[in-house]
Amino acid sequence: MKLRIENNSVRFRITPEELTLLNERCRVETSTRLYSEDGRSIEGEFIYSLTVDKEGGPTRCRIEPSFIMLILHPDELNTLNSPGNGGVHYRRESVSPSGETRRFMAYIEIDKPVKKRNNPEKWLEE
Repeated sequence: MKLRIENNSVRFRITPEELTLLNERCRVETSTRLYSEDGRSIEGEFIYSLTVDKEGGPTRCRIEPSFIMLILHPDELNTLNSPGNGGVHYRRESVSPSGETRRFMAYIEIDKPVKKRNNPEKWLEE
């Protein structure tokens, strides 16, 4: 699963295989970890996941200091499973007491398969 965060929007890109897992298990989760220099311990971890609410609750998002989860209504999963769909959007808009409009959006899309290349991993500065 890939995650892109920009300002107040989040995009989840899942592979067809991850969509299959989401259908089977109602949850797909992954994390980004920072290990200590000696490799013995995790110094930090950011977890991101998609979950289907089997009870049929509304689509919603939970964000905590090192965690983001988009919880889907089962109809949203059906949309993801529909051939040719453009993905699923979750939008929230609110107005602060001072009148400022605040928006948040999350989007899930199926990642299109690309040809795999046998290139060695490269560091960003190379």
